[in-house]
Amino acid sequence: MELPNATMWMVRAEWEGTVLHHFLNEGIAYLGWGETGVIHPETTKEELSARVERANPGYKGVGNATRCIWEFCREVQEGDTVVTYDPQQRLYHVGVVKSDADYGTGIWVDPATMDECEVPRYVRKVDWGPTISRDRLSPAAQRYLGRPPTHFRLPDEVSEEIRRLCA
Repeated sequence: MELPNATMWMVRAEWEGTVLHHFLNEGIAYLGWGETGVIHPETTKEELSARVERANPGYKGVGNATRCIWEFCREVQEGDTVVTYDPQQRLYHVGVVKSDADYGTGIWVDPATMDECEVPRYVRKVDWGPTISRDRLSPAAQRYLGRPPTHFRLPDEVSEEIRRLCA
């Protein structure tokens, strides 16, 4: 698969990869926080932040959650590349975004019980392609990709390394 020379994003399939099979089998990537509701074109970042706060009283990561939702729904574009991680296999899965963000319900795994349940979420269709062993990445790329949060833009040098390994 030829990866476009476009923006590259990390989208985690939960911290332990608990929903990775949904990502790969359904050809999607998704972000939780769906209890904040639909992001309309007129929705401002400030309004979204207030929704995150209302839905999660006392939560200390409101700013980070707002940024993740905003980027996933507004900044990721069709044709961008996404990367997700399988910690059990130590593999990065790489794909190309094929849709705008959509709001709906889907499967989520409760980390406390490992039970699957339906929750509101933001989802994009993805054409998943190559995989890369974590061990093939440079230590700097491994560190960058291993950091929180669940969604973030990759710097050019990490993106280029991933493209080179997928070629």
